[in-house]
Amino acid sequence: MRFFPFTRLITRSALTRSAWLLLLAGFVFVLTYRAPVSSTGSDPFLSLLVSQAVVEQGTVQLDAYQEQMASAFTDNYRLVKANGHTFYVYPNMPSLLAVPVVWGLRQFGWDMTQRPFSDAAQRLLASSLCVFILFTLYATARLYLPTRSSLWLTAVFMLGSSLVSTLGVAFWSADFATLFGAIVLLLLSLHEQKRPVRGLPLWLGVALFFAYACRPTMAVLVALVLLYLLWVDRRVGLETAVIAAFCLGLFSWHAHATYGSWLPPYFLASTSREFSSANAAPWLAALYGITFSPGRGLFTFTPTLLWVLAGVIWQVAYVRRRPLALLLLAWMSLHALMITRFWNWWGGFSFGPRLFTELLPGFAWLAAVLWARVTAVAPQRLRTRIAATFLGLGALSIFIHSYSGLHNLAAIELDGGVLPPHVDHAPALLLDWRFLPFLADADTLCARNAAYFGQQEGNGRLRLSPLVWDEPVFWREADNVRLLPNLPWSEPEESPPQLAPNAAYRTYLPVIINQAPLHAFFIGWGYAQIEVVWSLCPEATILFVAPPDVDADSTYLLAVTGRSKQRQTMEIVLNGTVLGNVQFDEATSTQSVPVAGAWLRADAYNQLTFVLPVTTQSDDTPFRYGVALNQFALQRK
Repeated sequence: MRFFPFTRLITRSALTRSAWLLLLAGFVFVLTYRAPVSSTGSDPFLSLLVSQAVVEQGTVQLDAYQEQMASAFTDNYRLVKANGHTFYVYPNMPSLLAVPVVWGLRQFGWDMTQRPFSDAAQRLLASSLCVFILFTLYATARLYLPTRSSLWLTAVFMLGSSLVSTLGVAFWSADFATLFGAIVLLLLSLHEQKRPVRGLPLWLGVALFFAYACRPTMAVLVALVLLYLLWVDRRVGLETAVIAAFCLGLFSWHAHATYGSWLPPYFLASTSREFSSANAAPWLAALYGITFSPGRGLFTFTPTLLWVLAGVIWQVAYVRRRPLALLLLAWMSLHALMITRFWNWWGGFSFGPRLFTELLPGFAWLAAVLWARVTAVAPQRLRTRIAATFLGLGALSIFIHSYSGLHNLAAIELDGGVLPPHVDHAPALLLDWRFLPFLADADTLCARNAAYFGQQEGNGRLRLSPLVWDEPVFWREADNVRLLPNLPWSEPEESPPQLAPNAAYRTYLPVIINQAPLHAFFIGWGYAQIEVVWSLCPEATILFVAPPDVDADSTYLLAVTGRSKQRQTMEIVLNGTVLGNVQFDEATSTQSVPVAGAWLRADAYNQLTFVLPVTTQSDDTPFRYGVALNQFALQRK
């Protein structure tokens, strides 16, 4: 009986540890599931439709939904044709793993052909996978650290990294890939510490296969792990290789039967733009971009990793004696090198270093091992300083990812989804320290838009045809911005795009082929929508070239057709001269103001600016909507 109080203390301590872990897990789930920022309409848009196709049709083919979702199947980059059928172009393995969840949701009437259900299901899966990753990170950390330190480390790496800001906002292929990568690392850690794991080669082989099948870039980890195991434990390495090869054989057989190739289209670099050398950046430029740049830098967005980097350098002799540490450092280096050869090393439309997300469990492992080393060799005062540094950098990382990455809509819109340019057209802006995504607001977005057009004007790429008297310039010309890709490593074009006259206007993403002459560029305006283009900045400008026969002694009319979300008066300024005020409301109308011929520049661009003292804040974007312009024209009286 005298041991009873001690037993009760242990029980309460265990319960307390479990409670804190479960509280952290619940917080991560709610944080990601309820976050305003969402990427469910991006690459993963049709991922759960594949799961539903398996449930309802018994196949990953999407042909059965083509008529029902005709608009979603038209010119959709997420779809690919193979063997006469339509498929989701991204890896199908995450969709297959989600089949039980989608089957269960279907019992409650959830239909993945409907966007609200698909979005909610994606968020449910993404948040759940974040929780599973959290548990795996914690279990790994506990192999090296006491409970409290493991909880702190797990919290910092979950809340202060792309594990929440990327994996938590959509059902990416990286969600499952990161989980399986974390499981592989947990199993390797158990093996390193000589802890028995029944069926270790089986679990390792299966986890490695699923990591690769979910995301082909994980092939680097697969190869390195097999080499590592052959080095430290040949028997386990050979058995793991056999299991992984068997799974890969089944995978290839299924791919050949389904697509007619031994690997799915997305896995074949020869059919992908990923390794296209035509637009590849110089290696050092891309390396800086993915590590320390303001727009995508791994260490810029996750300062905690600077602590890990400093620890590796400080304890390099110790790290060199840990084969598993060498494996992880090799994985990180080769992965970074691979990304630098991608044509879009920035990872497209995203927040921060999205393409490094699957490496984060490796960084967390290094942090745990380094902290265990610090505890063993450093004096108390030094340990306190090192811990304070880690927590300080961790707090900054948490602000960046858990607040800005999940709640700051301007941070994600800085990639140009609504206000040009799109990041794929102007990746040079990712290197501009004026535009830090995690500090962005609506003014930052407008400043980025203006800076882009300023660069284009400075290098002579804004080339326009003169206006024609009494002929309107329509809203659709706002998309002329798509004709101006500005890769930082490309050579300047010798001539502007050659456009054939009198051809139909057609839209192809990510470029616009407008075969009519270009008459205007829109600065501070969004992309063209149905019949209108919205001004999104307090001052929205239109650049144009005046007709060649302007008479300085004549007076003309500027006619503007548009509407607004609410009644408001705006000021129209031409080249710094106030023309007058016009008023718009919810109904489309045409307003006119007089223009003196002397105010028009005959030998330079004219700047027509709409000054909007009152704007309407959007509910789902950081922008302030002013006037919806349908057309404008210079008219003779």
